[in-house]
Amino acid sequence: ASSENKVVYAPSGLYVFKSSIQIPSGVTLQGSYTKVPSHSHSLTLNDGTVLIPVGGRGDTDPSSYFIQLAGNAGLTGVVIYHKEQDQYQAPVPYPWSVMMSGDNPAVTDVEILNSWNGINATGAGRHYIARVQGQPLNIGLFVDATYDIGRIEDVHFNPWFSDFPLFTQHQLIFGKAFVIGRSDWEYVFNTFA
Repeated sequence: ASSENKVVYAPSGLYVFKSSIQIPSGVTLQGSYTKVPSHSHSLTLNDGTVLIPVGGRGDTDPSSYFIQLAGNAGLTGVVIYHKEQDQYQAPVPYPWSVMMSGDNPAVTDVEILNSWNGINATGAGRHYIARVQGQPLNIGLFVDATYDIGRIEDVHFNPWFSDFPLFTQHQLIFGKAFVIGRSDWEYVFNTFA
């Protein structure tokens, strides 16, 4: 058996998912973007690999997710876009866009355009989260129970999906860009909201 990481390539296109997906250990789901995309107020998403979860609307279960990364798994070069989230209304909860677990999972060059909750790195030692952008609506990045070095680089959250009053009101009152719980050591560089 080879110890080489396997890559599942999803070419440019719109991919609709009615349920969650799991990326097993040793596998990377790779989209077409070679650098983190940015769709500032432009919802014409026809320039790369766009993953569209339609399941879980209204789900507030903290253990629910759209994509789960096992240890040594990766996600890169995609946009995650909730097409049913209305720019002009109060935001609606959805499961975590990405749930990381085990040691060495990685999320790179990903736009979580309008995720309710973005990336959860609980129990994900040596996680690597780099070049992530978007407008998470409730929690952007959550780290806890990390008992080995976690690495976060170039994570930028901006109001790119919606700056309408019902959205900004929710974010100003309830929004949390970065929540860092237990981490034995967390490296954070060039990261802002």
